[in-house]
Amino acid sequence: MRKKIIFMMMSMFLLCGCNNRTVSNQNGTGADIMSTESDDGSCSESTDSGTDIDCVNEYEAYVKKFYDERVNISQYKEKYVEQTEELKKNATEKLAFDACNFGSIEAVEKAYILKSSYGDISAKESWKVIREWLKEIGVTNIDMDKEVRDVSGQCSSGGDGSYPYNYPSVAKNFSEMKTGSGFFLNTNTCYLQMMGDGIYSMSDGTITKYLNIDGFAAMDALGVNTEKVVKSGKLADLESDAWELILGKVMVKDAADMTKKYFEKGTPFPCASGVEVDIPEVSIFSLNDKYGYAFTVRRKYKGIPFAYTAGGGRNYYEDGYSISEDMKTAYVVNNKDVSAFTGYSEAQSLETVGGSQDSIISLKEAVSILNEELAVRINVQVSEVELVYCTIVAGNSSNEEGEIVLPCWEFDGIDTINQQKIRIYLDVFTGEIYYYTYTE
Repeated sequence: MRKKIIFMMMSMFLLCGCNNRTVSNQNGTGADIMSTESDDGSCSESTDSGTDIDCVNEYEAYVKKFYDERVNISQYKEKYVEQTEELKKNATEKLAFDACNFGSIEAVEKAYILKSSYGDISAKESWKVIREWLKEIGVTNIDMDKEVRDVSGQCSSGGDGSYPYNYPSVAKNFSEMKTGSGFFLNTNTCYLQMMGDGIYSMSDGTITKYLNIDGFAAMDALGVNTEKVVKSGKLADLESDAWELILGKVMVKDAADMTKKYFEKGTPFPCASGVEVDIPEVSIFSLNDKYGYAFTVRRKYKGIPFAYTAGGGRNYYEDGYSISEDMKTAYVVNNKDVSAFTGYSEAQSLETVGGSQDSIISLKEAVSILNEELAVRINVQVSEVELVYCTIVAGNSSNEEGEIVLPCWEFDGIDTINQQKIRIYLDVFTGEIYYYTYTE
């Protein structure tokens, strides 16, 4: 079956070790290795003397698997709309689309193979970020020497009390700190967790304070204090709603726009090149007599959004890979700013591998492939279809060299045979299939 072909190749692709050499983008920029790609997917390369070309070879092996029947993206946009209407009216052998929401491809011009990699931050810079953040949220009564702790395990000595003081003090062990990724503070006033690309999670304490909770502010960022959801759905459907937040009534759309600007400004580092902030969903939760908004946040790279998830259990049907999707929630409870969030950083590095592609497998052809390749005992009522970027992680590989991100058609729905939720990804370059069932 087609879905098995890529697993071994992808493992090698991930493990080939590109950190000391780069594959150029379409404009030919890059260092030791340059790979230029023609319209038919063929590659030519030039290397500096002594350069290991295994990584480029694996990329070329991937390109050779490109599906023959692809369509030009720009010319396909109108046809795509026609195909969505056709699918709504006519169920296929294993997939039904009569109640499906199809994402737009109007903003898409090119598609890319991407490599995503995590950054690092020095101890000195991490300390500075925390100090500046405390100033920004107006908190002046935090003793950083006491409160800032390290969860990375890099310290030889332990903590000096109960949580969070059972973790090593950064101030007392600063001389041996090799990284600031893992620094955190968690008090009743506020909470922050640092990762290599900046702030991973934070609460300015607004929710905890309003609810008069005698506990750690981290519970705001983790969603524990915002579980009383009264309404939820797509942002496009709810953006005109207006609810009474802590400081007055705020329209959902205005709060969403504020949230986008907050993350696009950087937390604290700016978005990676080509990355925008997208908010597909919102939940409205109650805070005693007031309300707040929980926004699902994801990245969008040059017109194509990233796949996202709210978490939950998964069951993969094939060994050899896993799927990593954006997972980030931001909480807004006033008209000023984001009060809490947890999730990836938009500053996370994204590099193009090889040149851009202007042709992909059409939606109609993708459905044909799925009808042919999916197991006999799968029958899906599809609720969502979207062109997305999805991170495919080989099961036996490390993410030290980065993770490969592929453009895919995403099909989300319910397997009507066993009533399980199912998500399917089809690589729009090769036709490879990845899927899992899940619970939320």
